[in-house]
Amino acid sequence: MNLVGKTLGPYKVLALVGQGAMAAVYRAEHIALGREVALKVPHMSTRVEHEDVARFRREGKLLASIQHPGVIQILDADEEDGVPYLAMTFV
Repeated sequence: MNLVGKTLGPYKVLALVGQGAMAAVYRAEHIALGREVALKVPHMSTRVEHEDVARFRREGKLLASIQHPGVIQILDADEEDGVPYLAMTFV
């Protein structure tokens, strides 16, 4: 699923930054604030397991609880039209 040019919640997706086995990371902009963020979105194949989405949400909750200069800050965690995402500081 390519989200470039689309909106996901309050974010306009600008470019694909990278992807791994479980998720893709996009450069995006919070439309109202003009803040650039990184959006992490799990790969949503036709066979997404419930456990995978639950693991993704746990990752967001865990990362949001950590405050350290060496850890990316989670700014938002939500879901839009069945697509969960994490918004984080773009580095």
